[in-house]
Amino acid sequence: MKILLVGGGITSAVTGTCLRRMFPDCTMEMWDKARGTGGRMTTSRSPVNSSCTADLGAQYITTTEDYIKSNFDIYGDLLSEGVLEPLKCNVIGMRPQGNNRNFVLPKGTGFLVKNFFKKAQLNDTKFHHHVATINRENDKWIVETKTGEKDHFDVVILTMPVPQLLLLEGTIKSELNADLVDNLKSVTYSSRYVLILFFLDQINEQWGAQYIDKDPIFRYVSIENVKRNESEGLCAVVLHTTVGYGLKHVDDNIPDVEQMLMSQVKVLFPSWPEPKSVKCHKWRYSQVINPYPGSPGCLLVSATPPLLVGGDGFVGSNFDNCVQSAKAVCEKLKEIL
Repeated sequence: MKILLVGGGITSAVTGTCLRRMFPDCTMEMWDKARGTGGRMTTSRSPVNSSCTADLGAQYITTTEDYIKSNFDIYGDLLSEGVLEPLKCNVIGMRPQGNNRNFVLPKGTGFLVKNFFKKAQLNDTKFHHHVATINRENDKWIVETKTGEKDHFDVVILTMPVPQLLLLEGTIKSELNADLVDNLKSVTYSSRYVLILFFLDQINEQWGAQYIDKDPIFRYVSIENVKRNESEGLCAVVLHTTVGYGLKHVDDNIPDVEQMLMSQVKVLFPSWPEPKSVKCHKWRYSQVINPYPGSPGCLLVSATPPLLVGGDGFVGSNFDNCVQSAKAVCEKLKEIL
């Protein structure tokens, strides 16, 4: 059995891990249009010093003791191997957490995705592979990229943001009936910008992260090394814009946005030095606002040959929901095979 995972984010990675346990002899590939794994759990490196890193998307993982126990197949190794550590720093403006437990990733959120793909034991990984067309041919799927690379698969699992799924060409379009398309179109995402300031030298604040109230541009700021429990580490700062700012400026030129964001940093934090380097990144699909109706975790588009779609668009945005989606995909595949 030859399986293709389309997408290099956390849902795809956890799906791959679970599939390898279920089908140890399968051939499994992952294709992604980006240059590396991570998706919205990507960790960026300073061009000045590659040891200085910052999380571009997800900042920490929030879960509960009950969820850890019921998903110990996922969490057990992460905790025992030190992939996750408790969030210890002072976070200003965080809502009351109740029974929640918050964890950080000392090696960055991108390491979490790599960790799961490693356990998936992929037979091949192809980056810069932007899937454009999926055609049914007898009992196979022929998957083709924008640049013409193609291959056949017995099973295809798609985990990209839902709006990108709706852009696919080929016979996959005829597999999606009008009701499915309407439901897929109802899935909405917020957009936001991320500004990373690579300082290297320390920033002296009494907090590791802060939720900013009543600022027209920024909602969140994190001192990455402090957030990751490494107070003496190389310093990078991550700032996330508000949802409103992201929506208003989603189609602006990134250099223009970067200039606006840098000006506001100087207003909010006038004592900070000039960073050694700066990176501005746009998340067009940041977090799910409205998931697929009923939050099923995944969608079976075709049973023969199997084609399934999953991701946070089918349940909601956080790590536990991505795990839930991955498990839903695997259970559905097991059910139909």
